[in-house]
Amino acid sequence: MAGEVDFISDDWNRIDDADGWNHALAVMNGHPLQSAAWGEGRRKCDGLESFYLQLSRDGRPCGMARVETRNLPLFGKVAWVPRGPVFAAGSEQDLQASLCLKLKCLGFVLAIFDPYRQTNVPSQIRTIWIDLTIGAEALKKRIDKRWMYGVRRAAREGVEVVRATTADEVAEFFRMCAQISEDKGFELPGSEALMRQLLFAPQNDGESMQLFLAKHDGKIGAGAFVARLGDHLHYIWGGSDRELSRQRVGEAVQWAVLEWGMAEGCSRYDLEGIDPANNPGVYAFKRRMGGEEVVLAGKHAIPLSLAGRLALLAGRLTGRI
Repeated sequence: MAGEVDFISDDWNRIDDADGWNHALAVMNGHPLQSAAWGEGRRKCDGLESFYLQLSRDGRPCGMARVETRNLPLFGKVAWVPRGPVFAAGSEQDLQASLCLKLKCLGFVLAIFDPYRQTNVPSQIRTIWIDLTIGAEALKKRIDKRWMYGVRRAAREGVEVVRATTADEVAEFFRMCAQISEDKGFELPGSEALMRQLLFAPQNDGESMQLFLAKHDGKIGAGAFVARLGDHLHYIWGGSDRELSRQRVGEAVQWAVLEWGMAEGCSRYDLEGIDPANNPGVYAFKRRMGGEEVVLAGKHAIPLSLAGRLALLAGRLTGRI
């Protein structure tokens, strides 16, 4: 493997400066799940340790990976890189090979990558990107008229959108999301503790976490937990109470996010996933927001040794990978 790449494993250096890491990640249009804030949140709330590897060329980062260490009994250490690694355009294949070599040298038997990049290869991993550079008036023309009617209806119904500032608001939002996940039969990613940690921890350079809440008569009817990294905005968690659907709380909270993103100078709002087959209602709602459907590369596993190949086989047989 080493003979196929321009860099050896020692070129990947550990980074301990959170602000410096996030700044470089934002410049490379990385994903918030690769950020130092997310890594620290996972450490404090879920006990998952991370380390940060960066590869530079001519003094500029060209490869970055926040790596979570997972232990697989009988096989060894697995490197999980959520929404990463991040590579300079056009260098993915060579840089991925050098990163795999580095992870192998660090004692990992298997690497699982989930790169956040658009691809032309057919994939089930799709999302919607909304262009925020066009401004509010142009965006309104792209958004479905019924969706924008919902925004106006919410205003007439007295729906108020605020940004969460207390732990009680986070708790109420999480309870609503947990109830939705139970009703729809899907696993809720994350935890209330992780939401609090991400929202209330000091924000690093180029990064911001916000929880927007649409309230009607003081009750939370919808929420959107979003993360900004550089000039990209990402929808991380969200939900809407069906009992307040007539008040169009879902449209109200998302329009507030769009307005905030444009005011902050963001260029893109990523709605972070669509599933027309298994979640057609949410797909239709997001599709009306005037964005472009894109295909992402998706998760893939790379064995780094014989033990890694066996681990991958066992993981696929058991449905864990």
